[in-house]
Amino acid sequence: MQELQAKLEEQQFFRSHRAYLVNIEKIREIIPWFNGTYNLVVDGLTHTEIPVSRQQAPKLRKLFDI
Repeated sequence: MQELQAKLEEQQFFRSHRAYLVNIEKIREIIPWFNGTYNLVVDGLTHTEIPVSRQQAPKLRKLFDI
């Protein structure tokens, strides 16, 4: 996953969790979850929420100024 992340532009993709790399432009909704984490709803994925780890939550807040 790290190799793939390195090849993709950091400005367009966000590593939300160990197993998830998300296109920032496709994030439709940010849902607060427990322990300061979030779930992401992404365009094109129905009934799927992508988790944001506790480590990545501060980066997400900074990225979207929340």
